Amino acid sequence: MFSVMLVDDSKLTRCFLRDQLANSNYHVIAEAADGLEAIELFRLHKPDITILDIIIPYYCGMSCLRKMIEINSDSKIVMCSSIGQHFHIQEALHIGAIDYIIKPHFNELKKVLDKAIASFV
Repeated sequence: MFSVMLVDDSKLTRCFLRDQLANSNYHVIAEAADGLEAIELFRLHKPDITILDIIIPYYCGMSCLRKMIEINSDSKIVMCSSIGQHFHIQEALHIGAIDYIIKPHFNELKKVLDKAIASFV
């Protein structure tokens, strides 16, 4: 089973994502509603995968992405945002995200996570 941390300021989105991962190879070990909490929980729990929103309080998702990669470059980070402009997607991938899901198109979630896990091998 692989550990997942969810970072989104919307509790509804976090609940939805948690439900999508129920009965799968993925176990949600932590949830954060803002960037400060996300960095703290990331250090504490060391998740295999983090699903990270861009628009969150205190640290934006891009800043969190940079910091998380600095803390643990082996962890896989998937950006998940309603911001779907090509520039933002390219920036996130350039910084080090392994993929980018545009809300509310979560039908690819498990496929994206499976791809992330495959990169561990």
